[in-house]
Amino acid sequence: SDLATYRSTFGLPACTSANGCFAKVNQNGASTPLPATNSDWVGETTLDVQMVSAICPTCHILLVEADDDDRSGASNLDTAVGTAARLGAKYVSMSWGSGEYAQESSQDSAYFSAPDVTYVAASGDGGYATSWPAVSPNVVSVGGTTLLRSSATARGWTESVWAEGSGSGTGSGCSAYEPRPAWQSAAVIASACSGRAMN
Repeated sequence: SDLATYRSTFGLPACTSANGCFAKVNQNGASTPLPATNSDWVGETTLDVQMVSAICPTCHILLVEADDDDRSGASNLDTAVGTAARLGAKYVSMSWGSGEYAQESSQDSAYFSAPDVTYVAASGDGGYATSWPAVSPNVVSVGGTTLLRSSATARGWTESVWAEGSGSGTGSGCSAYEPRPAWQSAAVIASACSGRAMN
């Protein structure tokens, strides 16, 4: 219903299960059983589906719902990502992440390496801090700033990070575990990060 309201508000064509535009499956790719509603995820899920609609109004949308956020000890989020690629998704949007950890590079190739698939992950909202999988070399890290025209600066713009209060803001930083790629060898990056720079 949120998707219907969003698309109607912005004059986009309907995207429903009935017309084949929208499908929702569990982390294994089946239409039932779906996980119980997780109130913490509703906002993020809605945001992702709305932004896919804005970017590509005629694209088909596949929502893959993980059983949980991996607190059970299972790799449910990673399984859901793999299912999306297996079912034909060419772009996988993930509004989730966690702090970096020493074994993350083994997960990079295991879960984010399907050919011809672009993986996009939220950079986090904790300010200067890296987040996995956004810091993975196989993933596009997405954060944001707002640009406003300004005659008061030589640049012609002022820029501010997206933030929700004191100490928060779009994630950024230097990886403790992912090596810096050659294309990030510019002096300004190399002087700040010995590892991969995120955002």
